[in-house]
Amino acid sequence: MTALMKTKPLDPLDRVLDRVAEDWLFLCPSGEIANAVAQIGRYGLITDVYSPKTIRRIARGKKIVVVAPSGGPGRQQALEAMAECRAAGARVVREWCLLGLGVEFLDFTSWSLTFDLANCLWCEQPWLGAPATGADPEPCSRMSRTTSTDDDEAEITLPEWPAPPEEAAYHGLAGAIVRSIEPHSEADPAALLAQLLVAFGSMIGRSAHVRVGATWHHANEFALMVGETSAARKGTSWSEVCRFVGAVDPEWRDQRILGGLSTGAGLIYHVRDPLGGKEPMRDKGTVTGYQEVIRDHGVSDKRLLVIETEFGGVLKVSSREGNNLSAVMRQGWDGSTLASMTKSSPYRATGAHVSIIGHITAEELTRLLSQCDQANGFANRFLWVCCRRSKLLPFGGRIPPDEVDRLQARLSEAAAFARSAAMIQWTRPAMAIWDEVYPRLTSPRPGALGMVSSRAEAHTLRLALLYTLLDRSDRIEPEHLAAALALWDYCQRSAAYLFGTTTGDRDADRILEALRACSQGLSRGEIRRACFGDNKSADHVASKLTILLQAGSVRRETVATAGRPAERWFAVGDVVRGNVKNVISPQATGPRTPYHVFHVPTYQGPPEDHSPSAGPGAVAADPADSAAGAHREKPDVLDHRGVDPTDPDAF
Repeated sequence: MTALMKTKPLDPLDRVLDRVAEDWLFLCPSGEIANAVAQIGRYGLITDVYSPKTIRRIARGKKIVVVAPSGGPGRQQALEAMAECRAAGARVVREWCLLGLGVEFLDFTSWSLTFDLANCLWCEQPWLGAPATGADPEPCSRMSRTTSTDDDEAEITLPEWPAPPEEAAYHGLAGAIVRSIEPHSEADPAALLAQLLVAFGSMIGRSAHVRVGATWHHANEFALMVGETSAARKGTSWSEVCRFVGAVDPEWRDQRILGGLSTGAGLIYHVRDPLGGKEPMRDKGTVTGYQEVIRDHGVSDKRLLVIETEFGGVLKVSSREGNNLSAVMRQGWDGSTLASMTKSSPYRATGAHVSIIGHITAEELTRLLSQCDQANGFANRFLWVCCRRSKLLPFGGRIPPDEVDRLQARLSEAAAFARSAAMIQWTRPAMAIWDEVYPRLTSPRPGALGMVSSRAEAHTLRLALLYTLLDRSDRIEPEHLAAALALWDYCQRSAAYLFGTTTGDRDADRILEALRACSQGLSRGEIRRACFGDNKSADHVASKLTILLQAGSVRRETVATAGRPAERWFAVGDVVRGNVKNVISPQATGPRTPYHVFHVPTYQGPPEDHSPSAGPGAVAADPADSAAGAHREKPDVLDHRGVDPTDPDAF
């Protein structure tokens, strides 16, 4: 049904919206958008359908603003609506193009429409008077126009896709497997590598570990593949990896790879301990005592790899009131005892070895990852891996069977070694590298990016452990640490691409979006009215501005007036589509540079002796924990890259 409404008088941008007189008409694609627009303008008419009959009846003599999506079926409908307007004798003053929204508007709120419309109308003030002659203007949006001539000349750059992992990440057996798959698959090599490491860490169990003080880091990891649905080939990448690791341990593949996370109790159940109890002993109906019985024999194999190809569903259920899935998942990454103190679920799990691989689109992630999960440590327990289709193979590919057999045999040997390993030690050269990069890994970052990547040192340690075990070594060598740093660096670039400069606080992000849309800046009162409709206190706005100021996302200026000086707030930084340019990634132009984010000291060759009684070449372990050190042949160091290990610039 067509809805015609007088727009309500609202105050956020009177200087612009006062100009919207009664001879204006807004054509909206849905009732939601029509209702939101109704909260913005001063006068004007609004209709919520692109109906030719309605347009012919009411559009003559009007100045039209067509509210149009940037793509999809709604875009074609908007073009047809504009044609109807012209046929009815109306002038299409503006196509108000909502970039990035497709045909879904349910999350688009009236405050952001306010500033979008303000930029749309204000940026071309002559059009607000009498209709101009000539061709209709080009589509306008807040992303393609600003309010000053200087800003019109500013270059707009789309966010860069994260630069791929450096070659160091493809070290050893993991790199060999990825290289064998890559020519025959459309999967992203980064997704192949990350899932291979997580799957291998799950398959080998929790015997091997690295100690940091009293904390034991085992080989279990969480990783999230983020890419477009279908086109990113996330499922393809897992299928390729599963072919290799599944053949090494078919029982683990068939019994211990599961999906369908829904509750914390459900996760605990699949790695539960035996559940005992007492039953009364009776003699002729009289209780004579109690005996211990086993009510549930539990799960003997505590390895669990959870594959969630629709991780958005996990985020949905974990956000429900009373659902403790997020907390139990965090405990699982830590290797803590899993338990739920409820009468209906008395199970607990000790020694659980939980790994998780999830697949999700960037849009789902942005919409469903709650502010709480960004801040409480849930998000920072995941490796963030942006992935996309690497090539087009209409008929797929086929890895030579003899190459598959050879790599599976090597992977089986590495798994057998890793299951017998205990505490993994450090060599002196690797310790020197770790000492150098540790301050950089642990330095805090502001905003949402800092929250989702704040376990950099823990993830790097676990990745180094996995590379070490794949080399069948009981010592972390420089090349293992270099590989871990290279992969973590890519995960950090992926997180920067996904989360940009958002603060992780919804109200603070709302203010930042408003400031970005208004280059003249806003006062606190204007922020409160425009962003929150005067429904938030001045103290609340001040606290959110403090968050943005600490993150370096805004600046404030004092403007002299006839009375008391006025304070105005401005957004800072290069912003495109709510994200930042990927400053962590190397520039897309020019030759690729070697791995340079972390300087790795020159590798000086293998230590003289790996025994616990060795001298300066190794850090001794506790005798009880050194059983993993079966002697092996030292693999070639960095030879797969063709780099001279004595060259100080090799890294």
